[in-house]
Amino acid sequence: MKIAGADLSISSSGIIVEEIDDKTLDIIDVQYYGFTNKKKVEQDHILYYNNKDFNSDYAKYNWMRDKIMEWTKDIEYVRC
Repeated sequence: MKIAGADLSISSSGIIVEEIDDKTLDIIDVQYYGFTNKKKVEQDHILYYNNKDFNSDYAKYNWMRDKIMEWTKDIEYVRC
């Protein structure tokens, strides 16, 4: 089973995805994803954004939403 926890802050949201054993509830795998506006922090699972790349806050939020939906597409339970 996969579960996720979400910090959906306005500036730089983050997601933690855990795969757990259905019977024992032992954690099998943990992955994390997020956003940053600091270029030096960028990694494969931490996406860099520059506010100047978006014509509005709404466009930035939609971009973040799309990434979050991609990261959580196989999740059974999400806690925000």
